[in-house]
Amino acid sequence: MAIKHGHTRARNGKWSSLYIRFMNMKARCVRPSDPDYVRYGAKGITVCDRWLHGEDGLTGFECFLQDMGEPPFEKATIDRIDSSMGYSPDNCRWASSKEQGNNRRTTRWVEIQGIRKTVTQWSEVSGVGSKTILYRLNRGLPAQQAVFEKPSRHRHFKT
Repeated sequence: MAIKHGHTRARNGKWSSLYIRFMNMKARCVRPSDPDYVRYGAKGITVCDRWLHGEDGLTGFECFLQDMGEPPFEKATIDRIDSSMGYSPDNCRWASSKEQGNNRRTTRWVEIQGIRKTVTQWSEVSGVGSKTILYRLNRGLPAQQAVFEKPSRHRHFKT
């Protein structure tokens, strides 16, 4: 028996934002004409069969809703825990845009005294700008110095 979830046709006849996010997730993984397909489906990112086709009389969306639940806050996004793997109940979570940003393949991780954080997270701790930290790391400075040494107040300009 199907679940009455109210997402596919709201009172105003429009889809809910959750249903739209679900449909976009599927499209970027399975539809070559989708603008984001090159970054997802073409790279092997898939959607599990349960969410694509449904099971036990439930639609794919109903299975997704059963596995993930409603988003815990308004702007929660579907985040893949391991960004090299596909969308499935064991690899997805609700995340803020900030959490999702820290989970990109291109995120630079830094370990200092056994604590591993992203450059952005270390920047928040130290007060040193993330671009400054990245610049210093790329120049070969030790992680602790790159993260915690305060920038000089004087900029040197060529005249």
